[in-house]
Amino acid sequence: MIFISLYLFGVAIEYSQEYSNKFFHKRIHGRYDIVDIQANLKGLVLFSIFWIILVIIMFVYGKFKFAKVDETRD
Repeated sequence: MIFISLYLFGVAIEYSQEYSNKFFHKRIHGRYDIVDIQANLKGLVLFSIFWIILVIIMFVYGKFKFAKVDETRD
């Protein structure tokens, strides 16, 4: 859900930039660029992969840590 929200927010910003340029009849902000949207998507995918790997590592470490604590109680 967060991934989709961030992607749609990035697309909305690109469209807003183009709309504001047309509304004010001069370039105040950047311009709509499909390459920016693609770069935003790549960044979201890479961060999501990083986040999933980090969560898996923390989960495995937590299981290992609690297993060690249980062994010392015996």
